[in-house]
Amino acid sequence: MKKIAFTFLLFVFVCSLSFGEKIVINLDVTVNKVGDAKIVYTQKATAMQWKNMVRVYGNNPSLLKREIIASLPSYKLENFSFKRDDMNRTMIFSFDARGVVKYLGDGRWEFEYDKKYTPKKITETKWFFTNSETNGNVLYEYDLSISLPKGAEDVKLTQNEFSKSVLRYTLKPETGLSWLTIIGGVLFFAGIVTVLLALTVIKE
Repeated sequence: MKKIAFTFLLFVFVCSLSFGEKIVINLDVTVNKVGDAKIVYTQKATAMQWKNMVRVYGNNPSLLKREIIASLPSYKLENFSFKRDDMNRTMIFSFDARGVVKYLGDGRWEFEYDKKYTPKKITETKWFFTNSETNGNVLYEYDLSISLPKGAEDVKLTQNEFSKSVLRYTLKPETGLSWLTIIGGVLFFAGIVTVLLALTVIKE
């Protein structure tokens, strides 16, 4: 499984370093039934950090977008959205990423994560990963929450054949016909019967 972009978070805000401070970075990942995800990145800054962040990215969000794309070459990224909240000194950007979770076949899926991140189960379908690193005199805390699609079962932490840490789960494919499909079939059949009856009347 291609791992989610823990690495790009370091250099995104390397310009905003302030000595002796702690920087918390939040990443929310919502996975759908085909393994793609909606990713929302949130960074709330101190007054000094905010000044540097605005100087570098505030008036040029396209620079941040290019850095994200370059840091995630394994994913197809689209639907970027950027929001700057000056009152709360927060920058929020979101985007869609394809192939965040790998399909193994037979209804089995897996999400690969860096082994230095500590996982915690919140619910059966929601997990939390955290890690702390230092860069100079600054402590970075990375908090990632991942929400698996509804219906995910047998969720567990394990290792794949490449000894990579993964969160693996089972998601059974949807079976049976939907109500829309059934109604559409009935209407189609009724239309055919109506046409045949009309032809019969015309012949008589």
